[in-house]
Amino acid sequence: MNGYLSHTSAAIHWGVPYLWVVLKQPSIEELVHVCPVERSYHSPGARRSIPGQKSHLCGADLPPDAVVENCGTMVSSPELLFVEMAHSLGFHRALLLGLMLCAHPPGEAHRSLTTAEATRDFLQKIPGHHGLAQAKRVAYYLKDGAASAHEAILYMALTLPQRYGGYGLGGADFNHEIAVSAEYRRASGRKSFFSDLYWEKEKLAVEYDSRTFHENDEALARDAKKQMALKAMGYHAESVNTAQLYDVNALRVCAEVFAKTLGRRLRITNPRFDARHDALLSLLPGRGNGYG
Repeated sequence: MNGYLSHTSAAIHWGVPYLWVVLKQPSIEELVHVCPVERSYHSPGARRSIPGQKSHLCGADLPPDAVVENCGTMVSSPELLFVEMAHSLGFHRALLLGLMLCAHPPGEAHRSLTTAEATRDFLQKIPGHHGLAQAKRVAYYLKDGAASAHEAILYMALTLPQRYGGYGLGGADFNHEIAVSAEYRRASGRKSFFSDLYWEKEKLAVEYDSRTFHENDEALARDAKKQMALKAMGYHAESVNTAQLYDVNALRVCAEVFAKTLGRRLRITNPRFDARHDALLSLLPGRGNGYG
């Protein structure tokens, strides 16, 4: 293969979390996506028709860290991959891709493929690259630390501006670690908690509960201890479950509750909000296609 893996093939190579949700494909089996070494559109043989491969041309000069060797394979870096796919995915899906590239389990930042800061820095080094304008629009809203695609979509629905279908409750961080004060450690059995979404100034901690039913009484008791400990320490502890995330009206009620805690007024003024909010929620598995 005279080139490097790019686009979807690069995403598969890097093991982007929840890629099937990002691309809305339960099974991802595609052609091998390759950028030839010859990057000029006018280079003889720059685009060759090879069975089983889809060739992409990159006419822009790339910085040295744009294409890297990983496990013996030349492949687009996670930052370049983000730019390559941002234009074709549309805004919502491109943001979900970016959030998954920056995702990692709580407290394990070293396991992310890249960071929001590294991605934004990379975009400054590739002027003229196809898809750059869309990538910059999306990268503005990137955050590190999402633990799941559903968690990322909840973040988007609550924090994005109304023009993108969100409730505009910006300022949240993913999986912020909250230390448990000494007086509550014995009761909670923990030295710290991770809050799925956290607004630091207002001390609003929102937990996303993906379980339809609790596995057992022990899990229910553990959640109750966490909620009580947070409230006792002066935090506003709230939760959103999967049923609420999938229900437009229920999610709106959650947003109104959170807005009051944040001292903000939730008032929808964008005439296209409903369509774009529904399009955003269409990212959820089991929902329809979204707007780009």
